[in-house]
Amino acid sequence: MTFRFWYQAITGLITLLLIILFGEKGGVVLAMLIFLPPILKWIGVKKEWDERELQLFYKSNNYTLGSLIVFMVLINILADITVNGHIIGSNWLLLNIAGLVFVQGVAGIITFKMN
Repeated sequence: MTFRFWYQAITGLITLLLIILFGEKGGVVLAMLIFLPPILKWIGVKKEWDERELQLFYKSNNYTLGSLIVFMVLINILADITVNGHIIGSNWLLLNIAGLVFVQGVAGIITFKMN
């Protein structure tokens, strides 16, 4: 389970950076999420979760929602900034999706490491 969250956090961070640098073209990196199920199968991650893992997964989703709201407000505040010729506000949807993936990964890592 922690591998899944690490993968999401790294993919989300890379996507955020590339969207900020290259605009909409950086959103292509989200396609890396397609490879998560085959990678999990290849490394032999179990599919059945016990009750503790499910409880921690739901707990991390609650943290994700709260953190995502903060992230969306941050994007709204920084909307007028131009980086590398791309306005952050014009890519708000891709940034929110990438932020969701990143925040979900970080929240899951923190939740599973603390408990």
